[in-house]
Amino acid sequence: MHVRHPDVNVSALTLEALKSYADSMKYFIQFPDADGANDAMQWRASVCTPLTSMQHVLYFIIIPDTKPSSAVLVDTIANQSLLGAADTFVSVPWRAMTPSTLVESLRTCVPAARYFWLDMLSVNQHQAPGVMGDTTPKDAADLYWLNLPKAVLSQPDMKRFVLVVDNWESPNSLTRLWCLWELFCGILAGHAIHFAMTRLQLSHAAAARRTDPHEYALTIARIANGIDAHSAICSEDAHRLMITKAIDAQGGRLAFNRAIRGAVLNAYTQLELQHVQQRSPGDTAAPVPMP
Repeated sequence: MHVRHPDVNVSALTLEALKSYADSMKYFIQFPDADGANDAMQWRASVCTPLTSMQHVLYFIIIPDTKPSSAVLVDTIANQSLLGAADTFVSVPWRAMTPSTLVESLRTCVPAARYFWLDMLSVNQHQAPGVMGDTTPKDAADLYWLNLPKAVLSQPDMKRFVLVVDNWESPNSLTRLWCLWELFCGILAGHAIHFAMTRLQLSHAAAARRTDPHEYALTIARIANGIDAHSAICSEDAHRLMITKAIDAQGGRLAFNRAIRGAVLNAYTQLELQHVQQRSPGDTAAPVPMP
């Protein structure tokens, strides 16, 4: 059964469904739309050039595929066993993450995570405020997207927040203001904060921890202390201003930074514990206390 809410669609996909969908859209090629729509809509699936980001997935696959019915992608999934009420909110830097990396990273997520909510899959890309062709005033549309994480994270079945991290020692996600805002919403909602990264990145982190535990701890501290809402990347000045005002309303930038940094240090510790539980017999490295 699809789960409905007055304001948000909380239907979400299993990892199996995400993997199947990712496998089906590994390539794309330019293909003119019959009605000559926007350039981004003139791309269709085929065997040509690999998809290089989740942004490509949205504009070149999801929007064209759901355009005929103006449907939410999760509503097009025929196998109902692959759908359920979202228990895991996934935040991802969509311009800097490939579909395969996303799915592989979620494989290392907490075992209890079952139904993963991603905005591009569970939000109607034809009817939501601010999408292509929508006439909602920009300020109102921007506020919709600002408040969406809060609405989703407040759902009764939601249990955790997962930030997808592309590189353990220089995580792109933690430089993006939108990702930081979503993470902060997860903290405000009282959810457990987790990182997801590929097994390769987990092994690199474990190797660094074994080689020089002190340097590893300093690296994690540097990552956490370098997080700052003021210097985080945001592609639109209007969005930066809007998020900054929202941060000010929640206690200000210093409180925001402290909350994010604490959650990041804890998330790295949880990754260490997870790796220790899954390590090979020769790996004796224990979690490293953070400075």
